[in-house]
Amino acid sequence: MRLTCFVFGLALLAGAVAAQNQQGGKTWGHNLDGKQKQTVDSEQKGAKEFTNADVLGMVKAGLSDDQIILAIQRHVIAKFDLSSVALDHLKSEGVSTKVLDAMSPLTGQVFAIVNSGDMKPARLAEVYIFRVYSEKQSKDVVAKDIAAGTPRLDFSDVLNSASMFYVTARKKADVAPGPCQEVDEYYFARALTAKWASQNDPSQFGETLADEEGNFAFTEVPPGYWSVVVNGRVGMNRAVWEEKATIEDGKRVSIKLVTTTASCLDSQ
Repeated sequence: MRLTCFVFGLALLAGAVAAQNQQGGKTWGHNLDGKQKQTVDSEQKGAKEFTNADVLGMVKAGLSDDQIILAIQRHVIAKFDLSSVALDHLKSEGVSTKVLDAMSPLTGQVFAIVNSGDMKPARLAEVYIFRVYSEKQSKDVVAKDIAAGTPRLDFSDVLNSASMFYVTARKKADVAPGPCQEVDEYYFARALTAKWASQNDPSQFGETLADEEGNFAFTEVPPGYWSVVVNGRVGMNRAVWEEKATIEDGKRVSIKLVTTTASCLDSQ
């Protein structure tokens, strides 16, 4: 019975936070100023825009994947069409998955440093992106969203609510905090925010899986500010990583998630 009430209470968090947002007109954003872990080659800002046609031309010319990817990386400004129709066409013309990932607006790699000091990738980790708002944007964007009745929910707000709920619920149930409580808070907050986004505004959320080396790519990410949240395992540890990314029109961003936000030993 305690467990049922506990889970049911968590399921109410997203709705409660969203309702407070709509009623109070609160700015659901946080400051994203500061250094972002993004790789940008500033020397190429004035370069010619790179397009699907350029990639296809290199494939037909017989260049290797590594040569094509290097060319893509040297062109910061790109106008790739990564719609489902365009992707199908690129694949049919022989463009590899490796090259398609390099064309994506947001790519990254997630790994952790284990006790031995070695770097281990988070194999097949679950990667999620949630749209967030910077304080610079909030004054105008939030006012427009409120006026238009656009629903919004920030992952960080759900996480804070989940954390407080866990503390309160465990006290009432007289249950001691487990070693994975912080990780569980992220898991619940991620699930609730994703469910809310899917029901209200799917453009605020995206998900994918990392490969065996911890690499991931999102082919469709609208310009804006995003929170990248990863749930995965490294060895016998469950872990969560979180990083911010700013996507600009026509530019690609690559991030590396190294430091875990929360982790715990879990042999299951």
